[in-house]
Order: sequence, then C-alpha cells, then structure tokens
Amino acid sequence: MTPELDSTLSHSIVQGRRVALGRRLVVKSRGDWKRLIRQHGGHPIDQLDELTDVLLVSSADDGSSHPRQNSDLPDLQKLKVVIEDDLYQMLVPQESDVDLSRLYTPQILAKLLDVPVATIRRWQRRGLIKPVHQINKLPYYDFQEIASARRIARWIQSGRSPAAIERQLAMIAQTNGDQRPLSQLSIIVEGQKVLLKAGQGLSTANGQLHFNFESDLDPSPPPDQRPQLKIADHSDDAAETSSTDSSDYQNDHSNDEDTLPNVLPFVRLEDFSVSAISEGEFEKSPDQFIQWATELEDQGDAVSAAEVYRSMALAHGISPDISFRIAELLYQAGDLSAARERYYNAIELDETFVEARASLGCVLVELGQHDLAISAFKGALQYHRDFADVHFHLARLLDETGKTDLATTHWEAFLDLAPKSPWAEEARQRMRKNQT
Repeated sequence: MTPELDSTLSHSIVQGRRVALGRRLVVKSRGDWKRLIRQHGGHPIDQLDELTDVLLVSSADDGSSHPRQNSDLPDLQKLKVVIEDDLYQMLVPQESDVDLSRLYTPQILAKLLDVPVATIRRWQRRGLIKPVHQINKLPYYDFQEIASARRIARWIQSGRSPAAIERQLAMIAQTNGDQRPLSQLSIIVEGQKVLLKAGQGLSTANGQLHFNFESDLDPSPPPDQRPQLKIADHSDDAAETSSTDSSDYQNDHSNDEDTLPNVLPFVRLEDFSVSAISEGEFEKSPDQFIQWATELEDQGDAVSAAEVYRSMALAHGISPDISFRIAELLYQAGDLSAARERYYNAIELDETFVEARASLGCVLVELGQHDLAISAFKGALQYHRDFADVHFHLARLLDETGKTDLATTHWEAFLDLAPKSPWAEEARQRMRKNQT
C-alpha cells in the first residue's frame, strides 16, 4: 500500500531521520538535497529500506515510483511521504521574512535561564521546546517556547530530579504533538511526578488517570525515613571500590541485608570504551544509540555518552550533528583540544553549520588561539550574517585584542539583533567605553 502524503511539516521532519530520495526530484539536484538534509540533521539515502522514516518526492509524483531496494519490505503505511516543494520552503525560509530580534538562540536562552546551553539542546531533542525558525541548523525560539523553558527550569531548579522530570515532560510533549507548547498546558509538578490537568481530574505523563492525589504527591520522605540501598557486588573490583565507603553502613545494618534492594553499580569511566561494547551493541538503530547516550547524559556522564556517539558513528557513519554532539560532550568534560577537533570535523562535513563554527570560536578563545577564533566567528557570519551570538563573541574578542573600532561595529550589530538579550547591557557599556 502506498503511504499518504504528509501535509503537516515541522523543522523536525528530517532531524535524526532516514530520508529516501525519490527518482524524479526537480526543485534541487540529488546532491543538493543530500547536503540540505544533512544540514538539518537528517540522513539521506538513495534506496528505501526497512529503517526509512521519510520519502521525498516531487509534486508530480504520488510516491508509487519510489526506489525500492527489494520487494520484501514491511508495510510502509507509517512512512511519511513529503513533497519537495513543501520541504524546501520549510527548511530554507527567507531570512528577511523573519524578525530575529524577537527570537532567541539556544545560547542566549541558556544565559537568560541560567542553565547550560547543552540543557537547552537536550530539551529541544526531547521535544520539550520547539524552534519556530532555523537557519543553517541554528534554532530560534519565540516567546511561547521561552515561557515553556522557564517553567521547566523552575521545576528542575526547585530540587526535583532533572532526568525524571524531563522524561515525563517528554512523554506529555510526544502525546501533545505540535498542538500546544508546554507553557499553555495545565501541568502540575509535585515531588518527582508530572501531572496534566484533564477536565476535572489529573492524568500522569503516560495518560493514565491519577488517583489518591494528596497521598501520592507527598514530597520526598525525611532523610531518616528514606529506604537504604545496598550495592550489588558484581566483581572483585566493585567490591574493592565500595568496601571503604560502605563499611559504616554494614556495621550498623548487618542484619538487614536480605531486605534491601540491589542497585547495579555505575560503570567506571576507565572501564568504558568502544572496545568494551559488545559486538551486538553495534546492531542498535540510530535512535537506540541516541537514547542510550541521552540516558548517560542524564546521569552526568559526558565521557561515556561521547563514547556511545562514537560507537554510533562506527556502526552507522558519522554526521555533522553527531560530531557536534560529541564536541559538546567533550567540552563539558573539560577536554577542550578534543572538542576543538570534533567541531572542526562537524564543519568539514557541513561548512554551513554555523552553530559549530560559533562553538569552535569560543573554544579557540579559551585555548588562547585568538586569530583562529576570529576566523571561526567571521566564517559563521558568512553563512548567517544576523547571528547575534557571534557578533557578541567577536566584538568582545576584538575589544580584548585592542581592535576597538572593529569591535564597535559588531557591538552595534548585536544590539540591533538582540536588544533584549541578557548580554545587551554589557554591549552598551563596552560601546560607551570605546567612544570615550
């Protein structure tokens, strides 16, 4: 059966998805389409297979002539068929049609909320916030999405578990689809539970009705009433590393051991590497690898998450987006030199990846390579002249290297593009200093 055309497009239609190219494409050449799809985080392929998510066809094609690798493919009713005219208009909007001064980039939003920029990107990947505009992979968020982000940040900063809250919110966002931003939903967060108002009642993140509201939403018990946990002994190494820390506990609770739940120990960083991953792990799909890496990020294990993305690259090929994610994780882990090389790799795979160019410039500044940093920032502006973050970072670097006249030009551009940015006051002060 031929799948139906999908007329409800969003920027995420290709991100992280396998996109098969139809035979008769006219808006752009096949090579250009592949480059554009990669720029937006997709994986273009020439043949349909059982892992294909999206089929791109021309307006004159109903999808019946799509390239099939074999005739034994499973039912393709869930395949999204997209007309190239619609996708091109979605992925390549005219910059002049958008007022960027009313929108916020991930870095400015992170500064506004006082959270790491990696957190903003993770919220976007989970569907908690959605960009309303994208330019060369760079997402922009409007006021409604900022309101959603504020609510998420407030819940997490109040002491709740970020991973637990984000997972439940992601379930709600997935169920809600693109209908309404989280800021417009009636959501209650109590303890580690996320509840959604539905009519006169409440439902959990997975859609089940919630009962015993008052008793269920009791916050975490006092420390003296929390259940104790014992660490399961799975190896001699684990026993050695845990013996000292747990000695006091064992002395006080030696008779309670059989009543305590087992908790699997975390894998030590020095034991986690690509070589430690079994052969079967390489058979995971890209989505499974990403989920695995995301869980490690939730645990604060940036190094292991980067290793998982490296394994994904070995199994499925490298992409600009995956190189960028590895670079971000390496930066979080404090390995600036390795992060720099991964940003270079992302740009080599996609020269229009402006956020990778901007991040590379910031890393080069930290490494003291100022001339290279200036080149990286200028390269980003060649592909996106209205990238406010880059104007800010370039202006600051030019100021600090004594090129105040050039810096003033970029301070002015930044204030025109982001007058309400949390960096705006610094920009005004530096401009006044340069003019005295």
